[in-house]
Amino acid sequence: MTPLASDEILLLPHHEFTVKTPDKQTGQRFVMVFRRTWKKLPLEARRKIPPYWRQEGTSPKLWNDGVRDGFAKRWKVELLEQLDTETAAGCHTPEGLQFSLILFRQMPEEVAEGIIAHELGHAFLWAIDKGEKLSEQRRSDYRTDADAYFNDDEEVEVRRTTTLWGFDEKVVEGWTKRWIKRRERQKTNTSKRKGI
Repeated sequence: MTPLASDEILLLPHHEFTVKTPDKQTGQRFVMVFRRTWKKLPLEARRKIPPYWRQEGTSPKLWNDGVRDGFAKRWKVELLEQLDTETAAGCHTPEGLQFSLILFRQMPEEVAEGIIAHELGHAFLWAIDKGEKLSEQRRSDYRTDADAYFNDDEEVEVRRTTTLWGFDEKVVEGWTKRWIKRRERQKTNTSKRKGI
């Protein structure tokens, strides 16, 4: 295996997948929860997701020098200070899985496990060629409107899938809705203070 970069932690040793994180302590907790979640996935999902992650052309972005373990492109898992989306603690992108470092520090382990399973559910749908078709019908306000997010076809299918896998989507959904409402209140209060 190629030596890890200073901001990487080995995530799934058998597959040599890593997580990039600016905070090693939170990263270690994330790895523990991710591995526990991974082990709970059905065998079919654990077999379908890694080849999808390694597919040529899955990721338009390159790792550091562009080559890692013989793969020109590699899917990645990241803990980020800031996500591109305003409505989620986790995000499935063509480049990989992204999770909010700040929110991950705050959430209970059951919620963290559910969010990781949820994002792995997206990866699974894409690995079995269902994700792209479902995401084509997405509303433009999907990332900023809670109702659009929770009623989106791909999100509904992911929740159905992860529930079949044994994860409690209601716990994740409840925590996420409370977090979105808290964020919206904070935005409103900030706007009022600024006189907007």
